[in-house]
Amino acid sequence: MNRSQLKLNAKNVLKTNYPSACLFCLIYYFVTGYIGAEIAFVLTLIFYKPSDYSFIIEKIGFSENNITVDILNYIALIASILLIIVFCVFFVGPLKAAKSNCFIKARKDAFKALDALDVLRNERYEKTLTIMLARNIAVFAGYLIMIIPGIYLSYVFCFVPYIAAENPNIGWKEALRKSSEMTNGHKLELLALNLSFTGWFILSFIIPIFGKYFVIPYYDATYTEVYESLKNS
Repeated sequence: MNRSQLKLNAKNVLKTNYPSACLFCLIYYFVTGYIGAEIAFVLTLIFYKPSDYSFIIEKIGFSENNITVDILNYIALIASILLIIVFCVFFVGPLKAAKSNCFIKARKDAFKALDALDVLRNERYEKTLTIMLARNIAVFAGYLIMIIPGIYLSYVFCFVPYIAAENPNIGWKEALRKSSEMTNGHKLELLALNLSFTGWFILSFIIPIFGKYFVIPYYDATYTEVYESLKNS
């Protein structure tokens, strides 16, 4: 895996389709990051009443004098967690496959950013949802065991969104198996590729607009080049 060549290929792709790729990245990170954070923030405000600071800091369990309010607070917390989970499952996962579809299309010809949403239309949405849900459950199970297994599985199944985007009729078992085969023997190279972007991500943290408009599309375009390279090897 030649990282320099992969990054050069990614830059060439962005030269042709930068506006559409950048727009879709902004849509993706706005929906999954900003809107997701807003949902969590609003629900937290609903759950943690400003007049009930002791509930935030001190109490574990129910208070003796205000048990009804405490029960409602716990119900609100559970409801907010479930809502965030539903948001991640039904929106974040499929939209990640759509983002992968965006960069696959960007390599081939000029396209409109909304064309990448093909994977979310009609019956394709159900397949995409199933595949991404299976992938996320597998990775989450790894993190439940320990951090290292979770990181390992995240690399094993890192190409699942691309596979789901490019193969309309593939099942979730086949998608996971195919990604596992593609990453076999390349996980350390993928780790090295991620580490090579460390400086860029630090810079994007210091200059957020720079990160949104250049670093994120550059990173995603490079990962797509890796996918295409391993897919054809």
